[in-house]
Amino acid sequence: MGEIVALCAVEDVVSTLGSKVVLLSVGLDEIFQACSSMNLLYLRECSFLVTATEGKVLKSDQIRSLPMPTIVIPCERFVDQVLRATFQDSAETHQKHLPFPPAPVASGSA
Repeated sequence: MGEIVALCAVEDVVSTLGSKVVLLSVGLDEIFQACSSMNLLYLRECSFLVTATEGKVLKSDQIRSLPMPTIVIPCERFVDQVLRATFQDSAETHQKHLPFPPAPVASGSA
């Protein structure tokens, strides 16, 4: 699911800043690699730091001075979007009634 969050961030950078993916490809690749093993609850507290030559995932409260121009993308909004899209119907899903009564399919001990 972390890669989906990274994909949302890429779409946001492209649509909001008008940046070309090719200009940030190295940094974005590193973000995707890092996110592949991260869970959503951890990512929710993180930000992506992307430059043309590097990409990092850091806890948002650990970001200090940046040595070069960097795009900082907070992940919280994207994680919330992914969670809403994934679980939006789960509360409304009810078990459907069977058109026939349940019956045992096997008897005896296994």
